[in-house]
Parts: sequence; structure tokens; C-alpha cells
Amino acid sequence: MMGDGKAATRTTALAALLATAAADIYASAQYGSDAHDGTSPATAVKTFKQATVQALKLNDTSLRLKGRFFAAEDGRYNLWPGQVPEGLAIDKWENETEKPLLTGGVQVVMNTSAGVWVSAAPLASAALAALNNSGNGAIFVNGARRELVRTAMLRWNATLVPGSQKRLPQNKRGFVYSEGDIPASWDISPAALSRWRVAAFHSWVKGYHRVASLHPENRTIFFSEDALFSYGDFTYCSDRRYYIEAAAELPVTAGTFTWKGNQLLYSPTPAEAAHVASGGALEVFVPVATTVMFIGGPGRVALRNLAFAHSAVDCMGTACDADGASMAQATLQLQGVANATVANCTFSHLEGTALTAINAPGARLTNLVVKDVGAGAVLLQKSAHAVATNSWVAGYGRRHPAAFGVSQTLSPYSEVSHNDITDGFWNGLGGAADHDSSAYSTWKYNIVHGTGKGDEMAICDYGGLHISTMNSSKPVHIMYNVLRDVAAYKNGGEGIYLDVSSTAVHVEGNFVANVTGAPLHWNVNPMVPQLATAPRMNFTNNVFIASPRPESAYYLPKDKKGAVAWSGYTDASFTRNVVITDAGAYTGGLQPSWFEGIPCAKEEVPTATCTSVFLDNFKGDWFADNVYFNTTNTTSGAALPPSATFPGGCAHPWLESCNSFAAWQGLGYDKGSLMGVDPMLDAGYNVKNPAALALGIVPLGAELKKVGPNWTP
Repeated sequence: MMGDGKAATRTTALAALLATAAADIYASAQYGSDAHDGTSPATAVKTFKQATVQALKLNDTSLRLKGRFFAAEDGRYNLWPGQVPEGLAIDKWENETEKPLLTGGVQVVMNTSAGVWVSAAPLASAALAALNNSGNGAIFVNGARRELVRTAMLRWNATLVPGSQKRLPQNKRGFVYSEGDIPASWDISPAALSRWRVAAFHSWVKGYHRVASLHPENRTIFFSEDALFSYGDFTYCSDRRYYIEAAAELPVTAGTFTWKGNQLLYSPTPAEAAHVASGGALEVFVPVATTVMFIGGPGRVALRNLAFAHSAVDCMGTACDADGASMAQATLQLQGVANATVANCTFSHLEGTALTAINAPGARLTNLVVKDVGAGAVLLQKSAHAVATNSWVAGYGRRHPAAFGVSQTLSPYSEVSHNDITDGFWNGLGGAADHDSSAYSTWKYNIVHGTGKGDEMAICDYGGLHISTMNSSKPVHIMYNVLRDVAAYKNGGEGIYLDVSSTAVHVEGNFVANVTGAPLHWNVNPMVPQLATAPRMNFTNNVFIASPRPESAYYLPKDKKGAVAWSGYTDASFTRNVVITDAGAYTGGLQPSWFEGIPCAKEEVPTATCTSVFLDNFKGDWFADNVYFNTTNTTSGAALPPSATFPGGCAHPWLESCNSFAAWQGLGYDKGSLMGVDPMLDAGYNVKNPAALALGIVPLGAELKKVGPNWTP
């Protein structure tokens, strides 16, 4: 126990003896024996648990691992004060090239003689429990994610409580499904329904529900747990989408699995069947353990050269739809440990989050590879002076899409830098927090690309980089990042997204292009006033390219008109930026504009400084020395030419930006700025046009050469 006085005394005694610790403790999952003392490779112990016991006994602070260690069988690896001495280091054996694997899965042997493979022995109870938990929907076959059987995408018909009361709590527990969604031949007895989970979309989250009851006579379905939002809310994005998993009547098609009784059933892909038929190896893992390793303690723990895989998620009776996928447990969790290091580790094939550092000041998370994870990749929370850097993230949010690639939240003076993030469903970078709780934190030299989705499994309302600094006066910095090719389902897919009435943000030297939403979106939430005394927001020397954009057949066209979305109304400066659009790429008679946004009084209580006139949002702002360039000079079907879409000057109340560039300058904005001048960007992000350079715009190439990791996995 953490509060055990004897444990504290023992920890103190161990710390005093650290200077005399001479040997490593060796563990070999294949060749070791827990009867050994672990002091040499020849006398290695077998289990990780026994390795920690020997470390305590012999005052050693270094564990060396080799092979595969099964947390689901050996128990979660808890490292608490009193169990291990301060300064513990866990690493692979010397001279070994392969990282030891710490897996949260159970390996299942399959009978491959039939077309659908069946587990050769009954599944362990822990594996069955994991399969029955809505947090999990995948097994891993030879390193490939294979998903649970499901219906095609369906669309529910109506809310349980209709009309203007759609946001009532009752509507969190179900909906009226559409005719034909659930075949009359399906078994809907309580026993049959107990297998089902209903995956249903909101805006930026997707929930997984258990079914409490189903009523064909009026096509109502009731869930066992509340959703985060009422069904009927955010339908502009949810599009009323849902699907059903694990129903017994669903066929097991190639690359999918299910279970029957205590047997796992899997239909191989043609390539897998051919591989096994020719004598190839087969490894099937069912994720079972949630947190594979949990480290708390006095500090200075170092984990190096380890691999983590096959963790599960336990949604603990919820709908698995917490904001940011925060309900998903971390495969490796650091908590209450100072100055920890996690370096050169790999996280792959997970249903949960890869790595979370909570209350871990000074943590250094570096040179990581995170791939194919069900929720988030690397998360810093309440960890001042922490760093997440130099890492590769490819594939996150596979099961729980509203998950971050790399984030820092409530972590002042922290840094996220030099990361390469791709192929997720939500924010590549994110975090911060309100009331200066992330003061002086920085996102710099990262590249986010090819993230967000535009297909029917996608969600909405996010960005390549998405933060909130509500009610903050101490700055955070977003500098020298590349954010490109960000898509979304119905809305969102912004480049840099400053949300929830953010203040005190410095944005400099970023390159943003090919995003479905706006390259820059400064958003104000309804009835969340901005801090009137906040220092000036700064946007300087960035390149914002509004098109061409990754298209989605589902995307709402109303959100495709602005190069810059600006609803903020506290003081800001916008200087030496390059803003590029392609007015000819807009379709449907929409107005392509340089600026769009929402007047302050539409979202907040009107005051003398918060009015219903969009132009008043810009009082106190300083715009100067920018370049605006439309790559085509004609606009098919547009109400106004693109040069006449600066804030103000509109006769119609539903328009925000109708001023010409000359009129905008006449109001005192954009002094020295240029319209219609090609900045002549080269492939290295450099502005080449002498006229643009004369404004003081600094080419970005030298700085943006530093983006991403300095190594290749």
C-alpha cells in the first residue's frame, strides 16, 4: 500500500543502498525460470513480476527483458513506491536487436482446417469478458487489425422525444430506428440482445451502447447507458448514423471475427488462408489487459527499447464516448512520477491509448513509434515541463475516433515537438486548457498530414492542431508546424483551430494547406466570453492556403467559403502572413471569401464592445503587411468577387464580409498589405516574390526543414 509506513521505510533503505547496486536483473520469457536469481543471462527469471521482486531483494535498479511477457496472464505490471527503488531502468538485454514485447493480449491457437477458423480450445474467461466489452472490437491476426462483424451503416429515423425537446436526457438512451434496419428474422430475445453493441455517431464522438430493450411495434431501441449527447443533437454531423455489431445473425466475412459460446470464429482473408496453407506462421491475439504497465513513484524511472501491444479498453459501464476518448485506458501509464523517461519504445495494435503521463512533471517521451491504436497516441496531462518529441504516429482513433495524436493538457511549460502524425480520425495535435493552466506550453516543428477522414466512418469538429486557452492571459506558442491534408465528415477539418474562446496564443511560421475547413479558425463558443484583459493574439509570418481541399461527398458546403474563420473579438495582430485561395475551385454558387466569422453578439450577451456587426470584432486589431492571392481570377456563380470579401460592408445581415480590399484598407486595416500578388511559393515553403519579401515576410524553408523526427523507424 502507498501509505504503508513499512513500505516507505523500505523504499528509503533501498535508496540509501543504490550506490552499492552492481548487477542487472535479467528476465527471459522463453528461457528463464522464476527459481533463478536473475543476476545474469544464464540465471534469468521468467516473469516480469519476479524480476521486480529480485530487484527489491538485491537492491538493483536495472531490469533487462527478453522475449514476450503476457500482462493478461501475469497480472498488470504495477510499479509503485515501495515495490521498486527510485531510478529504476527497464531495457532490453544488451546486444539484442529485438525489443522485448509486453502484451496485454491472450494468444489464441486456431483450427484452420475449415473456411471459417475456430479457436482450438475454449477461450479463457478474461478473453470472453474483453470481447463482450463494448470498448473492444478487434483482434490481431499476424499483426493486422481484424474487426468484429457489423451491419452496413444505418440511419435512425427519429428521437424518442421528438420536436423541440430533442435535447432532453431521455434522448440519450435510444432512438427510433428506420424501417428495415433490423430484419424481422433476427432473434431479439434478451439473451440475443446481450451480445449486441450499437455504434452511434454524434458530432466529434462515437458511442458504443448495450441494448436494454428493443420494440419492433414502434421501432424503438433503448440503451443500457446514456450517450454523451442526446440523439437529435448535432445531427448536422451525426447524420443519424449508426450500425450494429456482434449480432448472431451477422455473417463472418473475410477479415472479420465473432464468437459463439466460448469459441472464437475468424474468416481469413484469401492471403491469410494461402499463407497458412503453405505452412506460414499464424498468431492471433485477443486484447485483454487494459493497462499493461502502470508506473507511479518517486521518480527517475526510465523505460527504453520496449514494445507494447494488444491492450484492451474497459468502458466501465459507459457508452465509450468520452470527449477526447478519455475513457480509454493507457497501455503504459505514468502517474505521480517525476522526471521519467520513455525512449525508443513501440506501441502497436492496441484498442486503447498508447501512452499517458499524468502528474508526471519533467517527463521526457521521445523516439517513440505509435501505430494502429484504438484511441489516442501520446498524452501529457498535468505534467509541467514535460516533453513529447521526435516520434512517429501512424494510425490512431481506430476504435474510439475522438482521440488525439499527441496532446498536452494542463501542462505549463511543456513541449510537443518534432513529431510526425498521420492517419487518425480527429486532432493530430491538441490540448492546452483554461485559466493559464497550460501557460508557456509550445507546439513546434511537428508535421500533421493525411489525418481526419471524409468517409461514412468519420467524425466532425476538429483540426490538424486544435487547442483551447479560454480565460488565459499567459501565452502558449504554435510555431513552425506543417499541417496539411486534413479532412472531415460534415464540418471541421480545420488547419489551426483555436477553440472555445481562446486567448493569449502566439501563432508563427506555420504552413497550412489542403484542409477541408479553414486553414485558420479562431472560434468563440456561445456564452463563453473571451477574457477582455487578455494580451493581444498574434498571427505572424504564416502561410495559409485555403484550397484545393480534400473533398468529402458528405461535407456541408456552407462551411467551405472562408479562407480565414475569425470569430474572436479580443485584440489581435495579423501581420506578414500569406493567404492563398482558389476562388475558381468553389462550386454551387457559394461566396468565396477571405474572412468569415460570427459577430460577437450572436454568441455572447451584447455590450458596447460586443455587437451584432461582424466588423466590430476587429476593433483594436492590427492587420499589416500581408499578401492575399487568388490563384484564379474568376468565380463561377459567386455573389461577389473574392477581392470584395473582407469584413464589413454587407447589406444583408447573414453575410459578414463584403468590403473590398480597398475599403478594408480605408478603415485602417492591412496597412502595407498586397492583394493579387503571387507569393511564388517554392516546394520548400519559401516565399520568393521580392514584393512579398519587401514586406518583411520571412521564407519558412530553413525552419520547416526541422519539422518531424530526426530519425526513421
